Amino acid sequence: MSAEFIPISLLTHIAKTLHITAGVAGQTVTTVGIFDVITSLTLVPLTNKINRRLVLLTLSILLVIANILVAFTPNYIILLMGRSILGICVGGSWSIVSAITLQLVLTKDLSRTLSIIYAGVSVATIISLPLASYLGNLIGWRNIFLLSA
Repeated sequence: MSAEFIPISLLTHIAKTLHITAGVAGQTVTTVGIFDVITSLTLVPLTNKINRRLVLLTLSILLVIANILVAFTPNYIILLMGRSILGICVGGSWSIVSAITLQLVLTKDLSRTLSIIYAGVSVATIISLPLASYLGNLIGWRNIFLLSA
């Protein structure tokens, strides 16, 4: 879910392209967080009777759509819409990833599997910010979101 933090390293580029301040562009990170929290608290009760794989697949498709929407955004409002959808995906994924892991992995492998999942996310977050900054200077911030999609 490194796409959640990618704008941090691209704020100046995003702000310049959309003719907004870097502070306003920074609100795209806050927007993800807001929708992340709301979704993480509400998704499981709302989708209790739906197959978790279908929910996760839907969130994955929405994640791609959100990043494409951000990549082609003509203005700040559409940017916020794309980032809001991403927040829903992040919060939704985190709220069900452990439950899905419990269903798919043998009990003896559970702690190892969960540690791999969470370590992978940490590593992706650490690597994604400097990589996005570097590549953003080479290929542009919009292409970073296309790659993320």
